[in-house]
Amino acid sequence: VYANLETTTALLWQAPGRFAAALALLMQWGGPEKLLWGTGCTVTHPQHLIELMWAFRVCDELLDRHGIPQIDEGVTRAILGGNYARMIGRTVDELRARQAGDAWDGERQLAPPWSSWMAA
Repeated sequence: VYANLETTTALLWQAPGRFAAALALLMQWGGPEKLLWGTGCTVTHPQHLIELMWAFRVCDELLDRHGIPQIDEGVTRAILGGNYARMIGRTVDELRARQAGDAWDGERQLAPPWSSWMAA
């Protein structure tokens, strides 16, 4: 059983303490290897949530209460795509290689999601 964080990630922006509590419970019962990233962003690009996730850490009190590891780079990489790749029998490197040269390949500078969508 995997947990999709699609609606939970909205708490990163609005209520990071509640996100930490939800994430701690999910990690306690399923482990970080059973968490899949999702945002459900339909109006804006989810870049701001991805950046918040990269910087996210759980407080020591929740770590102790739930007996879980800290959200380090390895856990974050797993949640942001590594777990999904493993679930479908692939590696992140393999998936990147399959996408090399497509229309989305390469670095892109994204405008903040709130900068222009309301100006139209």
